[in-house]
Amino acid sequence: MKKDLKIDLKKFTEKKISDPTLYNALELGGKMLSGFNENLELCAQRGKKERKGDFFIVVLRKRETVVDTIVRSLFMHRKTCPTPNYDQIVYQYIAKDDRLKEIWVIPDRESCHILKQNALQVDKSERDLLRYVLDFDDGTLFKIMSKLNGEKEFSLELEENKIKELKEEQE
Repeated sequence: MKKDLKIDLKKFTEKKISDPTLYNALELGGKMLSGFNENLELCAQRGKKERKGDFFIVVLRKRETVVDTIVRSLFMHRKTCPTPNYDQIVYQYIAKDDRLKEIWVIPDRESCHILKQNALQVDKSERDLLRYVLDFDDGTLFKIMSKLNGEKEFSLELEENKIKELKEEQE
């Protein structure tokens, strides 16, 4: 299976912000990536057996409530693209090419906030992550999710125009 993965260990493990008290995806990413590719591959194999055609793999990062230094990554496959959220990585499995495509990586809320505040100082290795954070913030990832799920764009103005057109046709 070809992989179109852009996981850069450096991007996740190098800490660019000096405050050691912050729970930061860049800081904890090294632990998260331990066994990451193997688990991603296992999830993709399960998805190929259970689903026909394209599907999505969602990786959620969860902190243990009792011992908050323990972070677990949960891998699951699903037919539809999930709603973008914090602590989430989403891949699309493209069946015809037998490959995984990274859709987005969104770190925890605090890391998103720090990246946005320091957008001009972000290192080159973190620019992709910053782009995902900014796209999450401005709703672009939600639009991508809607498109991947085949949803139509909805707006009140569009619906009002459709109603006007129907009334005009009936007259």
